Amino acid sequence: MKWPISRKRLALEISVALLVLASPFYIGSKLILPHIASSQDLCFQNPDIQEAMETNDYLHFYIGDDEDVALKYLKLAHAITTKFLTVEDDGDTGISYEMLETRVGNCDETSRLSYSNFLYLADSLGKPELKDYVRLANGDAHTEEVSGGHMWLEVYQDGSWLPYETTMNDLPEDQKINPGSIDELVVTDDVLALDGWEYVKTNSNQITSEGVFVRDVHLWGVLRAKGNYVFLDVL
Repeated sequence: MKWPISRKRLALEISVALLVLASPFYIGSKLILPHIASSQDLCFQNPDIQEAMETNDYLHFYIGDDEDVALKYLKLAHAITTKFLTVEDDGDTGISYEMLETRVGNCDETSRLSYSNFLYLADSLGKPELKDYVRLANGDAHTEEVSGGHMWLEVYQDGSWLPYETTMNDLPEDQKINPGSIDELVVTDDVLALDGWEYVKTNSNQITSEGVFVRDVHLWGVLRAKGNYVFLDVL
């Protein structure tokens, strides 16, 4: 095989690229900072959301272990959100008063609003410990049909964080939500760890049971989302 450039030159360029990628300046300014935000930026706790969606009407006590109960409350929060919103790919990005009036949103809104409703339910029902089992994720998603930037939720089940897809189950406005039969309205296989979906996570955001906002940047996901994963996989 004839190399287009010498192996010595190739080794030098790879070494330089790795040094750049590993430098604190590059990692900090180019990779990590763009993925840092505050809980205020993400609009998790905004009472206008629950007031508009009448979330207080759906308070319900589930019984079981924390993982199972957390998933049920997440499903309920998701159902409340998608009953209120019409899910559209080109919906507004970011939570605003206008969006609460137009009631149209994309994956950003379905994920952030579902997470906001989940936090509200957990606090209102005196179950703050459930907040440790759900978090918001951001990055890329790939299926056979679509590929690109995406936002979703993750729920902790059986020792792993599993992706929960919030753009599914777009409920009609007149849909009756019975919290007691939430597993029938929102079927687990339709939203959790979907077959054929690949998620590349760049960051995750969570408000813990202690009320602390935690944001983690997933460097490998950042590199993959920026198109560097082919180069890295070869190495």
